Amino acid sequence: AQRWPGKQIHSFNYRVPEPFSNQVVVIIGSSSSAVDISSELKVVAKEVHLSVRSTYMEHKESQVDHFINHLNLPLHPTVQSLDENGAVVFEDGSSIIADSIIHCTGYRYSLPFLDTNGVIKVDDSVGPLYEHIFPPLLAPSLSFVGIPKKVLTFPFFELQSKWITSILARKSKLPSRRGMMKAVKEFYDYQEMIGLSKCSAHDIGNFEYCDQLADWSGASRFEEWRKEIALEEAISEVETRHSVEQSIATIYEEYMALPGEIHDVMSLTKFIRLKKGEMVIGPRSKPWAMPKKNVEDVSVLEGKNTFVTIKEE
Repeated sequence: AQRWPGKQIHSFNYRVPEPFSNQVVVIIGSSSSAVDISSELKVVAKEVHLSVRSTYMEHKESQVDHFINHLNLPLHPTVQSLDENGAVVFEDGSSIIADSIIHCTGYRYSLPFLDTNGVIKVDDSVGPLYEHIFPPLLAPSLSFVGIPKKVLTFPFFELQSKWITSILARKSKLPSRRGMMKAVKEFYDYQEMIGLSKCSAHDIGNFEYCDQLADWSGASRFEEWRKEIALEEAISEVETRHSVEQSIATIYEEYMALPGEIHDVMSLTKFIRLKKGEMVIGPRSKPWAMPKKNVEDVSVLEGKNTFVTIKEE
């Protein structure tokens, strides 16, 4: 990789598409940055190729699936190696000669000032955190505001702050340390079971959790108009890239009818993006009571323990 003659940058350093004019560009990643940059480069670059993880190739759990046909971008699995002749070799054995690689691989949390003697681990996520705020072994003296993603940023952080304040003022109470650790473990186990990566641990994207924060702190819930605007924007984004036949009200009702446990790990936006049939929501059950199996194995389970299954197209 060090001798590969092309240019490599992270999406953090990307500004405008013009420097990539008439180039063959490989974009590594399948989330928001990859979507935005691919859309811009398609206009000026000679070729734009997408490299995504194998889990995406199998289950298509990314928003890229909803605009790839529109942009007509070649899709490749994970990059295996880079050769001195300029070739980018993928794990399926295929290769292309490329001029540039843009790594849209996300960001890691960085808290260099924090020293908890190993109680808190910081990398692709921050944890363990009860409700994304309190480390069970250090609560309530230590708390975090602003860790979650895919939220109404500042109103959401305000609700977090109000709950922390109510705890410190002894107007509300946290569970025991054991209770908090148990809840955190159940949450992590569930994420692992349905195949979500560690970097998705703090993806919120639902109003049920916001309402819980408001209730716990004695604050007002988000106004309905604020929820409607956020919902309309989320659906509008998907309708632009992929035709959604169902109405906003119908999709929202379906999402709200899902078991509360799944709201903790799947945002409304992701639910909309999975409406094509890749994900099927089964009867209510506690996911942590299920046998620990790969997601593919879960798809063949039947009965009350079936919670989430993934179907291959």
